[in-house]
Amino acid sequence: MNTLKTNTSLLNSIQQPAASLLWRLAVAALDITFLLSCWEIWPVIHRQAVYLHSIKLQAFVAGILLVLLVTNLLTWTKLRNFCQPPIAALERWFRRLGWFNFLLAPGILALFTWFILDNREYSPLVAEFWVRLFLLLGSSLMAALLLHCATHWTPLECWLLVITVIGAAWAVLPVIPLQLNYPFSLGWSESSWFYYASYFKAQQLYGTGMPWPFLDVGRPMLLSIILIIPQAPLWLMRIWQVALWIGMAVLVTWLLCRRLHLARTALEWIFGIWIFAWMFVGPVYFYLAVGPAIVLAGFDRNRFWKSMLWIGVASLWSGILRINWIPVPAMLGLALYFLETPLSSATSLWQYLKRPLGWAFGGAGLGAGAFLAFSEFSSRLQTTLVSKVTSPFLWYRLLPNSNLHTGILAGTLIVSAALFIMIGLYLHTGNVHPLRSILCLAMLIILLAGGAIASVKIGGGNNLHNMDAYMVLLLVIGAYTVAGQVAAESTSQALKLHWAWLVLLLCTPTLWVMGNASHFVFRDQQAAGDDLKQITAITQNAAQQGGQVLFINNRHLLTFHQITGVPLVTDYELEELMEMAMSDNQPYLAKFTDDLKAHRFSMIVVPIVNPQIQDADIPFSEENNVWVNDIVKPLMKYYQSAYRFENSDIEIFTPKP
Repeated sequence: MNTLKTNTSLLNSIQQPAASLLWRLAVAALDITFLLSCWEIWPVIHRQAVYLHSIKLQAFVAGILLVLLVTNLLTWTKLRNFCQPPIAALERWFRRLGWFNFLLAPGILALFTWFILDNREYSPLVAEFWVRLFLLLGSSLMAALLLHCATHWTPLECWLLVITVIGAAWAVLPVIPLQLNYPFSLGWSESSWFYYASYFKAQQLYGTGMPWPFLDVGRPMLLSIILIIPQAPLWLMRIWQVALWIGMAVLVTWLLCRRLHLARTALEWIFGIWIFAWMFVGPVYFYLAVGPAIVLAGFDRNRFWKSMLWIGVASLWSGILRINWIPVPAMLGLALYFLETPLSSATSLWQYLKRPLGWAFGGAGLGAGAFLAFSEFSSRLQTTLVSKVTSPFLWYRLLPNSNLHTGILAGTLIVSAALFIMIGLYLHTGNVHPLRSILCLAMLIILLAGGAIASVKIGGGNNLHNMDAYMVLLLVIGAYTVAGQVAAESTSQALKLHWAWLVLLLCTPTLWVMGNASHFVFRDQQAAGDDLKQITAITQNAAQQGGQVLFINNRHLLTFHQITGVPLVTDYELEELMEMAMSDNQPYLAKFTDDLKAHRFSMIVVPIVNPQIQDADIPFSEENNVWVNDIVKPLMKYYQSAYRFENSDIEIFTPKP
């Protein structure tokens, strides 16, 4: 690896504001966000009179008004001069606390997180964006003041550290299971992925071989590593999945920071935390992050065949995962080359472009070949292509809708805006040849278009995870720009960046994940244990009588031996059924209906069914409706509900007489 070091880091060119100016801006921001919060929650309070008469809420608002009044008086009036001695004394007292401030600051942030995400009484109020932003500003300012008293960092650096840390923490919260020992699936697809991981150990677990998963094979492949441990429990699989999520994000962050030659100043440490949080904005799934990690680890612009090897390995991996990720490793390699290599270093345009052209064709060819070869090898070529090509496109999801309040397009542009501003300011210095900028922009546009197409296919569109390839490439280009590692064509000009642009950049992941974070969900563990005992007895009895028991979901109960004595039926798993319904795979669905009509299964375990067709203003209404039409209606035509477990979201059907 050989990169051209420059001295134009935007991080180190920022002239930080005076503490007095920063404090005034902070107070003004608190005032504005408080007013917007009141405007935002008034309709909620008006609809639910219980809040209007809540003594606790009135006291809380009164306390906030008092604090705002005092801070405004201290900021905008001469009262500040009279209060200077007690303020200084209070600051000295906190400085004497020393390392204890490092406990108080996270404690404030943890209290803020709990208040927002686990507040049952006032959940409709704290779900509003401006309320969350106001509380974030207040708690982050308090934590930053504590850190400032305990360190030599500037007030701005302390506040940015707090903001990026809380953004990173909130970003990983969705992938952390709150109940490791909960026996049933913690989400729609959790059980499916754990079951698919068992495909690679099927002979040991089920006594029979099974084909490889046809959908996102990299995820179950990495998850299956934990099944090397004999009798691995469910809680260990959940911990392993969290380790993969966090570990891959840390690995990509470290590899990118290593290429950027960050000097470990305060702002560069903060920027590294920002990179980690950015990996969860989409998010970039951990198995997809493997390809970028390989390219970042081994790419060397001066060694064609070494780079071709690393790009090739990453392309082979990406090729077995998703169609739209086939060109990503090659594009990342090209971006690194264009970022690290000035056009002036080559004697001709062909001399400059011949290496990246070789990487582009080689990487894309290997990726496409891997996709086709793996699909054929796994005996799922027809199924895979049918599901990818025939699924309908729901173009309205590019715009604000019930699935995502910003819509895919606006959401992507919102989180990208600060990076594009940084890139534009850097290019304004004129030290980068336009061809290099155009080529990088063209790759971004291609991946943006591909991500948009993937996002609007039925089954997606409630977050930005299908924009992952675009966001990884934008991250690399933007990080090189911010860290000043874009090789200049001539002597590099120092670029002075206003600190406000850096604030906007570093706040972006935090604001995005905070605005889209859901409340914590805690399930009744005791009731789930009782349900599991009943379901075990019911299904074992059916199996002992010679019947086939089909677990459409929660199949991991068999994988992790929480239910024993029930032979596995491999057909019609939840994710595959849903995929076939969304792609309108009529031969597959007809076979499913025929098996139901023939009463092939003596018992079917499914999520609690809702046969209602939903309107478009309900999230995932199209997905619900194809599930109802293609799965639920045939099921209810030939089978009847025999047992229903509301707490565990499980319903058991038996054949109709």
